[in-house]
Amino acid sequence: MNRELRSNRGITLVELLVALALLSLALVVAFNIFFVSRQTFITGVDKSAVQQDARFIGNRIANELRFAKEVSTSTIAGEKHFRLDLDQHDVTNNLYRVKITEYSAAGNIESTSYVGNYVIQDGVTYTTGGTSKNVIDFTINATTGNQSFPVESSVKLMNVFANIPNGTTTIYYTLYE
Repeated sequence: MNRELRSNRGITLVELLVALALLSLALVVAFNIFFVSRQTFITGVDKSAVQQDARFIGNRIANELRFAKEVSTSTIAGEKHFRLDLDQHDVTNNLYRVKITEYSAAGNIESTSYVGNYVIQDGVTYTTGGTSKNVIDFTINATTGNQSFPVESSVKLMNVFANIPNGTTTIYYTLYE
């Protein structure tokens, strides 16, 4: 009968506390892994969205300039023309988006369109590509949080030659009608 009493005794308070401590430790580690993984995922999604926006902006710039009739760093008088520059939205974080302004032959603004989201920091810079005067290189400095993603691209001008000095931030161009 003495053996039966010992087997029905259950667990002691010390055993219960040790089990709870181990379970608590396992839960803390599991939640920590979960939250770190979640934050890493969110950061990756943000980076991907910014890079996608920057690529979209780069493609739009290339499409605008590829079939240009004339490309210049100053306004083009007497002809309908466009201006590629930046629109600043967030002064605190220095964030921009690309702005395309259409001008009439008289120099009046006819329309303005915006490309992409406010992901560009430190602007978009243009230059004529190396020794070739029919290639324009440009760099878009996109950012999210404290990380910057420079996206470099080039556009081959199909109908015109250009002389764009290094570091140019505004481009004027005309299109064939």
